[in-house]
Amino acid sequence: MNFSLEVIECEARVFEESSGIQVPQIRIKHVSEKGRLSVNDLECIDLVGYNSMAPFVDGMSLSSPVVTELPTTARMTETLATYHDVPEVIWYSSGYAANTGFLGALGNRLKSVSILPFVRSRLRETIKVPSVFFVHKKAVHFSLSEGVSKSDSGNTIYFFQGGDQLQDALRKSQDQDGDAVRIIVTDSVCSVTGRLYALNNFAGLAEEYGALLVVDESHAVGLLGPGGRGISAGLADNYRRFLFQTASLSKGVGAVGGYVTLPVPGLRTFLAFASPEHVFSSQPLMRHAEEATNNIKRLMSNEADQERRRVAEVASFLRRTLKERGYDILGSESHIVPIFIGEKQKAKSIQKALLENGWATGVFHFPAVPVGRAMLRLSVGARHTKRHVQDFVEALYQAHRIC
Repeated sequence: MNFSLEVIECEARVFEESSGIQVPQIRIKHVSEKGRLSVNDLECIDLVGYNSMAPFVDGMSLSSPVVTELPTTARMTETLATYHDVPEVIWYSSGYAANTGFLGALGNRLKSVSILPFVRSRLRETIKVPSVFFVHKKAVHFSLSEGVSKSDSGNTIYFFQGGDQLQDALRKSQDQDGDAVRIIVTDSVCSVTGRLYALNNFAGLAEEYGALLVVDESHAVGLLGPGGRGISAGLADNYRRFLFQTASLSKGVGAVGGYVTLPVPGLRTFLAFASPEHVFSSQPLMRHAEEATNNIKRLMSNEADQERRRVAEVASFLRRTLKERGYDILGSESHIVPIFIGEKQKAKSIQKALLENGWATGVFHFPAVPVGRAMLRLSVGARHTKRHVQDFVEALYQAHRIC
């Protein structure tokens, strides 16, 4: 068994036994509507949500620890758990909140202001195991770094750039930190360059050193990995038992919110109360939860499998075509394809020229990337075709020539 996972499982049991939290099903009248004005009174939008809640409540969203999870939220998280083949999923208001909230909770397990005071004291008496983070330097989204930095200042943080450095840091931690909850943090896909990271290597080291593996799959879910469940979903089963996937719903799923997959049952309630981003956030509006549920179900369809193959084929064609025309795509291996430009103003001028010709692109410049590293950023979708690629690259060439 993974040591770090054993610790938080034990803490979860202590929390459950100490708190005795049992939230009953209750009936609520419509006194906590999120939309204070008539903008929410769109019967055609809310009908599905209201009908699904009819046996339970007449209201909309409330904080999870205050009342039982609303049926629309429960259905969304259950669908996500089914999709990812995990026992539990914890939801957040965004992908950013999922990363900062979840990592903050892991780092502040025994000190979180959200855990009931008498439970905190019981946890400290029972378990005194600190957290140690291993952060994939320059390869994690800002929200992951922010989540680690907001954890207990007494925690140790190591940075690594590859498997060898990670192994050295894990060895050093074993000698210096003793028993600790070790947490390896990485993205699966670089959000800027579209590069893929060596998750098998990281997972093997996590198993060897009894660490948890937290992987942000925001740019992979829906598109990459088995069934679009993220690249880490392809890891061997013995690795997946200590794997936590975080993701935004706003990218491949096309919905609102974020979530974290939990590999063992019993962690959700404990982590929810240890995470202010979860405790003090309202549950999703019914229409948002229903939309997410329907979109996730669609990701599990044969049609989605066909679309994923089409995206991969068009993205490969785009990368190859750009390289043939002499553009630097910064090692992209996915549907995220950057085009290095260099100077900020030139990148913005090219973006403007493309837009005037009917092509909308993203542009990254300082402070999102270092000075002098400005780039256009493309993201291939299921509606794009090879003909689109050919026409775009020609338009890019013409815009680049005159800017």
